[in-house]
Amino acid sequence: MEDNYYPSVTFEFIKSKIFSSEQIIENSEVKVGNTTTFMLKGSQEMRKRIILVRCTNEGDVNFGQATGLAIRLRFMGDLLNWYLENKNWKEGGYVVSNHNSL
Repeated sequence: MEDNYYPSVTFEFIKSKIFSSEQIIENSEVKVGNTTTFMLKGSQEMRKRIILVRCTNEGDVNFGQATGLAIRLRFMGDLLNWYLENKNWKEGGYVVSNHNSL
């Protein structure tokens, strides 16, 4: 069962970061149900170049998958900033204070 303590992120944010990485083959997006796949550029085996994003029933991407994608596609800083600005989450916990004063 999923740990509801960790924040999820919107699919739109993840999708925008995937495309801005410029590592994706254009028009390679395929959506089936709650799962969307993208294909990375390169000459590796196809199974190693597939990016698979599975959304929750609410249309979000869970914390673990978002973190894995951020590491793989190198947008961890942007993901952590998104969590702080949109979910008030920083360094493993939710914050109550105004993050602009940090």
